[in-house]
Amino acid sequence: MTPPISHAEQTKLEYDSFAPAYDSSHTKSPLRKLEYQLIRHALGPSLTGLTVLDLGGGSGVHARQALELGAASVDIIDISPGMLQVAANAEKALGRERAMRFFEGDAAKSLAHLPLRGEGPGRFVGIRTSNPESSSARSGKYGVVLKEHRRIPGGVKFVVVVDGDPPVEFEAGCPDVLRSKGLEAKGLKPYKRFGLTEVEFMPFEAAAVVQRDPEFWKDYVEDPFAVVVRAVKM
Repeated sequence: MTPPISHAEQTKLEYDSFAPAYDSSHTKSPLRKLEYQLIRHALGPSLTGLTVLDLGGGSGVHARQALELGAASVDIIDISPGMLQVAANAEKALGRERAMRFFEGDAAKSLAHLPLRGEGPGRFVGIRTSNPESSSARSGKYGVVLKEHRRIPGGVKFVVVVDGDPPVEFEAGCPDVLRSKGLEAKGLKPYKRFGLTEVEFMPFEAAAVVQRDPEFWKDYVEDPFAVVVRAVKM
């Protein structure tokens, strides 16, 4: 009898299976377009000369943004070798294979064994789930649906479905300590516990998609299920 695989191995297999489709979804799904534009806003006007560490960087969508803004180099860590291969292929096609390095690893565990570039204080930019049970998360209006919610100790797990051809589906979770409605400040404490200061949430109005059609985005702005965070790591 074959023993059951671990949760980490299952996650790796899931992401490997849809890596190419997930990479292209940021140009198709309304929510992924919003996420892409808010990350761009959070990164600021220039990253010239900086070293970037992209945890859970997947297919390199945001790592490529960093390089386009002048970053000297980017190290991507992801649990999925399939995702990393998509990122490597994209860099090869762009003719800049040495600017990005790829490491298979679990960002939830120690990374001390990896020869990562850069150390010390710096900027932090990330995406966090805020309210996975919001109406905007269930409606499918924004190209992403969160479904099959179930309580676990200290939080909630759910299935994420991203519009695409084919659709991308995977399991995710959100700890109760990070849950909040809108851009409420109650979610700041967990970040400060990990040495992050000057924590701020990127305003949705900073994204071009929201500026162009605020009525379409009204429900999401009032009760989002994901927000982009910027902070300083001491």
